[in-house]
Amino acid sequence: MQWLSLLTDVEREAFIAEFIMLATDPDFITAHPAIVHKDLNGTNTFTAQADADDVETEATMAAITETGTYASTDYTFSREDWSCGLRYLQMEAGTEMATASGDRLAPARVALGYIKSYAHTLTGLIATAASTFSAQYKDASAAALTGEDLFDAIHAFETAAGRKAGLCVLHPTAVRDLRKDTLFTQASNAVVFGAELEALKSISGGTFVARLANGVDIYQSAQVPVVSSKRAGAIWARGGIGTCSRTPAIQEPGAQQVLGMLRFTQKASDVGPSGYMRGETYMGAGVAFDELGGLFFTHSY
Repeated sequence: MQWLSLLTDVEREAFIAEFIMLATDPDFITAHPAIVHKDLNGTNTFTAQADADDVETEATMAAITETGTYASTDYTFSREDWSCGLRYLQMEAGTEMATASGDRLAPARVALGYIKSYAHTLTGLIATAASTFSAQYKDASAAALTGEDLFDAIHAFETAAGRKAGLCVLHPTAVRDLRKDTLFTQASNAVVFGAELEALKSISGGTFVARLANGVDIYQSAQVPVVSSKRAGAIWARGGIGTCSRTPAIQEPGAQQVLGMLRFTQKASDVGPSGYMRGETYMGAGVAFDELGGLFFTHSY
């Protein structure tokens, strides 16, 4: 029996369509230009590795004479592996998918819930991985974080790495301090404001904080770890951090894989509205190229 609190076939199709629309948003974290994402579905491995074209080339052309010789200007990076060996699950009980009046939640609201959960979990994995960068570009742990500290860290990274920073992940307490700074006012012209970015805050599960005028996106995660009594936030360019995903093999009737990100299963109950809808996946994050990122320490509080 299909109880009211579960999705009907038509609603499930609407849910899948909404999930795909949200997950393929160009600003969603798995599509962020500073993240190298690998879909491992269809492979026999749970380990990912970046490719050469995952790094944006910053080499300059060399002037030569008509009869002169030349050498390759390619950069060599220390490529690393990362794994998606851990399995993650989110399950919505039938009673949780109903409103207070007993009606079903709209498919779009259910899809948004799964997207938020996916983004929140993945951002935490990214924050943990980023804390293992070898280089350090700023230690602002002595006091509350300021906008000047943030731009100093970005400048130090871009000068040393020779390429533009794309993403910064900080602990929520560091973000709280930043929001008290005049940097985060429209009058400063340092932060981009707009309806599009407000929508991004929603689908990111609350992890997206702001986009700076220089193009660097700031995300937050409570999983930014403490290293040597300091919060180990990080900054990186494309190729610094990689993520990967793989869905479990489809075995249950009605199970559906979406974008190689999640496998959804819905099961009704014969005794009441206690069925469930389940989304599960394997996912992971790790340093892809160590030279393309670095640590940004803030106060541990």
